[in-house]
Amino acid sequence: MADTTVNGVRIHYERSGDGDIPLVLVHGSWSSHHDWDGVVPGLAESYSIVA
Repeated sequence: MADTTVNGVRIHYERSGDGDIPLVLVHGSWSSHHDWDGVVPGLAESYSIVA
């Protein structure tokens, strides 16, 4: 788990996977990175995931 601040807004993100191709998963405004919990394990086999 990691946090960063962009333009004064704290953003939480998680990284997984070791693939050469980065894939950024973005959720809706009232959701969280947990929306992607069901698909991240499969995608992380081929991609470097940021959710």
